Amino acid sequence: MKIPVVVFKDEGSVFGTCVPDIRGLHSCGRTLDEALQNTCEALRNHIELLLEMGEEVEVHPSPLRDLQSRSDYAGGTWHFLHIEPALLLPQPAAASSLSSKPV
Repeated sequence: MKIPVVVFKDEGSVFGTCVPDIRGLHSCGRTLDEALQNTCEALRNHIELLLEMGEEVEVHPSPLRDLQSRSDYAGGTWHFLHIEPALLLPQPAAASSLSSKPV
């Protein structure tokens, strides 16, 4: 499953990320790679916490075209986090099944 991530970078700032389909999931990094890795870790931690609390993990990626048309994401570049379906199940070993890819 591919989860869209928007990345912003202003001059003199770090790279900031937002995962529009998961409310409140943001991260940053000094480099693009670091920002995407930190976003993967934030998503992994978010999912692990939901599973520990016995919550169901539902991830429904929006079509990229819909996200790109939103004014609050104007000027960002799009990337994807790849999630293996096993990550969404209550299995401790599944947490390493994340990677990031540019659009």
